[in-house]
Parts: sequence; C-alpha cells; structure tokens
Amino acid sequence: KHTKGHLFQPSFEHVKSLYLPSNNNMRKVSYVNVRQPLRQPFISISKLMKRILSIKFLLLAFGTLALLAFSQDTLSPPPDFEVNRMRPFVSINAADLAEAKTLLDINPRYDADWVKTYEYVQIETMQKGVATTAKGSSDELTAEQLQQLMSADLGSPITVKVSYMPENNLSHNDLQEMGFSFEVEPDVNAQFPGGKDKLQTYVTKTAIEKIPEGTYKGYDMSAVTFKVDENGFVTEVEAVEPLQDSAIETLLIDAVCNMPAWEPARFKSGKTVAQSFALTVGNQENCKIPLLNTRDL
Repeated sequence: KHTKGHLFQPSFEHVKSLYLPSNNNMRKVSYVNVRQPLRQPFISISKLMKRILSIKFLLLAFGTLALLAFSQDTLSPPPDFEVNRMRPFVSINAADLAEAKTLLDINPRYDADWVKTYEYVQIETMQKGVATTAKGSSDELTAEQLQQLMSADLGSPITVKVSYMPENNLSHNDLQEMGFSFEVEPDVNAQFPGGKDKLQTYVTKTAIEKIPEGTYKGYDMSAVTFKVDENGFVTEVEAVEPLQDSAIETLLIDAVCNMPAWEPARFKSGKTVAQSFALTVGNQENCKIPLLNTRDL
C-alpha cells in the first residue's frame, strides 16, 4: 500500500482488520494504521555499558578460575621438611632408670632367650670423669650396679657388656659377647629461640623457599644432621643423605650453620648437655629416615 506517495512497510502489529458490507455480506479487509509509527528496538547507552561490563566481568572471572586451575595442575608445592631430635637407639629417662631392675627394663630390645648361662654382666659408667665398672652374674641388676647407674655423670654414655653361653643345640659352644650403650635423657630438650614455629619459619625462609621447583621428585630426600652443644651452639653439621645437586646440599648446610644459638638441653640439676638433630627435606616416607632414629621436638 502507498501512503502519500511513499511505500510503507507495515509490521504485523500495525495491521488492523475491518469488515465492510458487500452484497449483503460482510467482507473482511485489512488496512494499515498509518498514524502509529513503527517501533524500533532501542537500548540506551547506560544499559549497553552495563551489559558490556557484565560480559567483561564474566570473562575475567572465567580467566581467573582457569589460571588457578592451571597453576594447581602445573606448579608443584615446595618440598616437605622436618627438624627432629635424634635419639640414641637406647635411651631412658631418669625416673624409669630409678625403677629399673633388669637389663630388659633398660633396653626393651634386649633378648634374654639367647642366653643359656651368664659369665658376667658388666656396666661401665663415668663417675666424675673417671670410668668405673660394676659386674653381676645375671640380667638382674645388683645393688652396686644400680648405685653406679644412678651416680653416673649426667649426659655421659653408659655401656653394658654381657658375656654368656648361647642357648642352642650345638654340641660345643664358646663364650659369646653382646652389649649396648644408652644415655639418660635430659629433662628439658634443646629449643630453638621462640620455639618450633619460629624454627619452621627460619628453615622455610633461609632454605625451602630457595629450592627450585621440581628439585625433589618421588621418594627423593636429603638430610642434614647437627648437634646443639651444651652452650646452645650448632656444631658438627653434616649432610648424611645429600642430593646429586651440590648446590642444594650447600644451601641446607648454610641454613643450619647460620642458625642462632639454641636453648641447650638440661637436667633438673641445671646441668646442660648436647643433643643431636636432623633436618630432613623431601619425601618424609623415604625408607632411610627411620635409620636416623628421630623423634618429634
């Protein structure tokens, strides 16, 4: 249809129906309401900007999540580490030693079933810096041996030597010897200034954070042992389980050597003694760690 010489393109909503009479019948025709302008889709600038910003926000959030997922999948965490006290394979505290009656009370690993008869049981201690011995004839401790144990110099090793005839089915046996050494544990262990948390922070900042990513793989582990002497100074630092990378070994040794002075281990009497420790880095389930005989701080 033409309106004032112009072609008008109506939309469905502008088309009206009209019924006109024709030969006594109603005839349906359609016409266009030319007075009603066509509605054009319109979005204000403010709404458009809001939509754009919403899209940008969604893209940014998606990108951040994707980056985090990528980082977790590709970046390995820093290696695990622990600093633990190294104990002698046989040790006993003063209270338990005072209650001891047999060798088994001192050393739970002692096996008397190996012995048919005893030749002697000798205990050697240090008394005011002088080595002294006391002998018995069985695994039961004599009064002299008990007295010697209780008066031994604090922090000094105590040695037990057993001479015996073995229990077996052989027709001829020779005297055999076995023995062990032990120490009386101090009442208070050596402590890093500020305690265990400060020690963890020190090792992390001076060593762990400087280890390149991927250095430790699988069951890789390195260990550095050291001793805190009776004055609290770190001594006898040694890499007992080094990696092939000598730079890592040097890094760990330097971190241990540069530790501040500790509070030394001490007995109730006030006497201070040395204690040994181990820094283990990497897989803490490595089969060699038990050989260090470590205990939690």
